[in-house]
Amino acid sequence: MPEDWEGHPLRKDYGVGAIPVQFKESGSAPPVDERVVATVRAYCEPLREARVDSVILGCTHYPLVRPMLQRSLGPDVAMITSGAAAARQVEHALASRGLDARREGEGDYRFLCTGDAEAFKAAGTRFLQLPLGAIETVAVDAGRAAA
Repeated sequence: MPEDWEGHPLRKDYGVGAIPVQFKESGSAPPVDERVVATVRAYCEPLREARVDSVILGCTHYPLVRPMLQRSLGPDVAMITSGAAAARQVEHALASRGLDARREGEGDYRFLCTGDAEAFKAAGTRFLQLPLGAIETVAVDAGRAAA
């Protein structure tokens, strides 16, 4: 949002806290059950009451519950995420260095993981909505990671 929006009469900020995500530590996504749906509905209630027209999803795990958020808030509420903007920035950075690879079709995927490959595969399949195939487990050199 532009800096000149600060204090603008049309700007309304509604902080509703963070949706708890227990799977960050356990490495696997929780099942979508009534508890998850109830949590999403509870966090959306103040937004529905405020009749917001746009919601910024400010964390990488929100796409996992985006369909529930959209159903709870209604089809006319715009969902804004950083994913598409980040992808455009990566595309621009690669293209500006001559590293972009324009080609027909979908391309190939390769996934590397520093933790539990099976948990990564389960969460990744759910998140990306596609089978991940083989996951390569890699070690991170602590000296290089800090650099």
